[in-house]
This record gives sequence, C-alpha cells and structure tokens, in this order.
Amino acid sequence: MLPIEFINLNKAIKSAGAAILNYYGKQLQLDHKSTTADYRTIADIEAEKIIIKAIEDLFPDYNIFAEEHGKIQKNSLYTFVIDPLDGTNNFILGVPVFTSSVALMKGKETIYGVINNPITGDIYYAMKGKGAFLNDKPITVSAENQERNITVSYLCNYITPKERVIEFKTKLTNLDVRRDLDLWAPAFCYCSLASGKIEAIINDGIELYDFAAGKLIALEAGAKATCFSGKNLIDDTADAFIISNEDIVHSILVNHVTDSFHKTQE
Repeated sequence: MLPIEFINLNKAIKSAGAAILNYYGKQLQLDHKSTTADYRTIADIEAEKIIIKAIEDLFPDYNIFAEEHGKIQKNSLYTFVIDPLDGTNNFILGVPVFTSSVALMKGKETIYGVINNPITGDIYYAMKGKGAFLNDKPITVSAENQERNITVSYLCNYITPKERVIEFKTKLTNLDVRRDLDLWAPAFCYCSLASGKIEAIINDGIELYDFAAGKLIALEAGAKATCFSGKNLIDDTADAFIISNEDIVHSILVNHVTDSFHKTQE
C-alpha cells in the first residue's frame, strides 16, 4: 500500500491528464523551444500547474524540476522531476500516444515514479524496491527472448545529430527484430516495456524528465539497464543506456551498439 501522500500525488497526475484531454483535438498555439519539433502548448502548462500545486501541498520542502517551469529550489535532498505532457507532438497531431510523468529522486537515485495515460486512464507507478503496478495490479516485463519476436524502441533528443540517429536506426533495421518502434513518446514506451508489450529501449540522450519515472517502473517490473558497453550505470541520471526485459535480449542489443557508440560514454 502506498503512503497517502503518494496516493494523492497519483490522483493529482490523473487530474492533470483530465486537463490535458480538455484541449485534445483542438487547434492550439505552439510555443517553440529548442527546435521546430520541440514546443509547448497551454495543455502542457496547465497540466504542469496542477502537478506542481499538488507537490507543493503534499511535499512542501522538496525541490521541483519541471519541463516547462524549470527548477524550484528548496535546498532539499529530494527533487520531483516532472514532464506534464510527454508526447506533445502526438497530442497536437491527434495521435493518442502521450502521457504525464513524475519521478521523485533522492540525490541521483530515483525512488518513485508515476505515469498516467490520459487516453486510457491507466496509471503506472513504482516505489523503489516495492515492484511495479498498473492500476494497482503488479506488472512484469515480457519473457520473450527470440530476436525475431522482440520490439525495440529507440529514444533520442530533438538535437541528436541526424547522422547518429541514422546509424542507430540502420543497426536496428539490420537486426531480425519484429519492430523498431518510433513513437516520440518515451514515457509511453517505458510503460510498454514494464507491462510486457515491448522488450527493450535504447535511451540515447533524452532529458531526465522524459525517462526518470519510466525507467524506475520498468526496472521494478524486472527490466535490467546498462550503459551501451554493458557496464553498470553510474547513477539514475545517466541518459545513455540500454534497458531490456532479460539477458539474451540485452546481449543482442549491447553487441549491436557497443562497437559504434559506447566510446562516447567512456
């Protein structure tokens, strides 16, 4: 059973999801950020306000790092990391693949993560060491280990060099996998890994708020994560890694990315 503060936090993120749906399918003004494909909308801003208010009410002494608002520093060891609308491009296009995501970090260690899918109403969450849950029911990663049957998602940043993306995509295409998934919705992909729908994610330099909650949920569902060379990650803020459902799948992916990409991490 979750502590009452986290139960109420989960309720708040669902409220944020309801606010997002109020704008879904409507023509919205786009506020561009780093690139032409990176922008915010009123839905991002309104959802984030709801989440920040809930955190300030429930955890008044904790820091906040929110995608749109930035940092609210309280000089605490604990920081909430917020992505109010992960998959804004999909949201604007009317593609029903987007989520709201919140992680709690103790220093550089993620200790709680929650993700809400506004379209389905599903809520995924995990407390470190306590397992992963979908709508309060335990979930686990897939047991699939045959290369031809696995689905892999490659996640990169808006400013990742095109040459790097093409090289990664080419290597994945050359594998005999079922599908190379490209959804522009990292948190959704992490939920898919945690609930056994896909088998692996290559996380190539996306922002902390894009993966912090989802990574913990997947790990608590039984996934394993390493850097591209197969070595252990330094901490939970490392942004370049492979996370998969089991050892054979992990080895397949490490062997196909190590030669080209692990040197950038060392």
